Amino acid sequence: MHYDNKKRSEYLNKQLDKRGVASWGRASEIARRTGCSNATADAWLKGSLPKNIQMGINFADEFGLDFYEWSTGKSRGAFISESRLTELIHRCKNFEDKYNIDLSAKQMAALISMGESDEQSLETFMENLRTFLAK
Repeated sequence: MHYDNKKRSEYLNKQLDKRGVASWGRASEIARRTGCSNATADAWLKGSLPKNIQMGINFADEFGLDFYEWSTGKSRGAFISESRLTELIHRCKNFEDKYNIDLSAKQMAALISMGESDEQSLETFMENLRTFLAK
């Protein structure tokens, strides 16, 4: 099956949805955070590949994307960028501190994995966990 611009666009927008990047103003948000032009960000969202590979890698790192999967449609396996991992760890640690919960390393890893696959699921789960532990 050919990985074309349509499929690349679908993949990229789905990944950005998972990461909580609003669809309205998405190109502007990408441009603001990466330093590319709005036109470049818009082209990526429509499935074009980056002409400047380093800019594309910076974009992928900033938004926690697997550059290889974005560009080829094939995953090399589990992937999480350092910036995304750091963001998710901070969220888990803030959750621990705010609600005086002590997560084990295995529990934190599970939350990070959940957050990486679906941002909204992580938020819902942490809210439910907080409610459950408060009772």
